[in-house]
Amino acid sequence: MLALIKREIEDHWLIFVLGAIVAVLLTFVFIWNIVIQQHAITPLGIPALISGWYSGCLLLLSAVLGATQMFSDLSQKKSSFLVTLATTRQRILSAKIFAGLLWIVMFLSPMLIVDAALFTVFPRLAPPEITFPLEIISITFLASLCCYMLGLQMGWQTNRRSAVLGSIILAPLLLSVIVIKGFSVQAAIILALLALTMFIRTWQKFMSTSL
Repeated sequence: MLALIKREIEDHWLIFVLGAIVAVLLTFVFIWNIVIQQHAITPLGIPALISGWYSGCLLLLSAVLGATQMFSDLSQKKSSFLVTLATTRQRILSAKIFAGLLWIVMFLSPMLIVDAALFTVFPRLAPPEITFPLEIISITFLASLCCYMLGLQMGWQTNRRSAVLGSIILAPLLLSVIVIKGFSVQAAIILALLALTMFIRTWQKFMSTSL
């Protein structure tokens, strides 16, 4: 399994590197913004604008990663070759999804670390309320997972451009759940069910379709 996960990361190293660069840059922009303000205003977590850009990049790149993984696998017959070796379709798809989850966690971690640092370092008159930041992180993770699963579905397209652009166009539609429900338990449940549904669909299709 580890060899398969490593292969997935190596095959899609560009998106992994791009994700790391974007995460570091946006984190640096926020920290620099705090420095030049000289702490005139105690920051209450990451500003909404930077958080929005961060989350938007995460959602779109998650969809692109899923679409690229599945399309390159099918077009280059990678799984067709791997199943002739000592492995199974279940392990191949599990490795893909685990690599995708690893990428999402890698991208999301700086946001979580910075938020936690802000609530720890800067003094407040009242104890910090950490529930809301955790809700934002959780909803963002579930939305990213939905976009990633959507990308895996779009990866079955016969054209790379259709797979990637389709994922980018459809991914923002998932944001309507957050717009309507906000960062609530209801939104988390809906996103989790959507991710589970797309996961089951992808799993069934990958196991039953000729590779």
